[in-house]
Amino acid sequence: MAKKNIKAAAETGASTLYNTIVHGTQDTPDTQSVQSVQYTADTPKEYWRLNLRLPIEFKDYIQAQAYRQSNEKHTVSATEYLCNLIREDMEKNGRK
Repeated sequence: MAKKNIKAAAETGASTLYNTIVHGTQDTPDTQSVQSVQYTADTPKEYWRLNLRLPIEFKDYIQAQAYRQSNEKHTVSATEYLCNLIREDMEKNGRK
């Protein structure tokens, strides 16, 4: 969209879009503050990223198992499924 069209849109009532483009989000009243985000007690504050090279049949299996553990209120992701497996194994072997 050309600058001329943005200014025309701003004059016809789309000033929020124009202010966001020109001034950033600090002048936009509908912008949610990221400072208000809080961690819940069950959310770890630190994560470790792990790059895995898995056979494709593992991907299909992991996704299917995650789907089976999901319900209407909570969808289990592949990452959550793997974390649950590791957590169960740790508990089984006496580690926390």
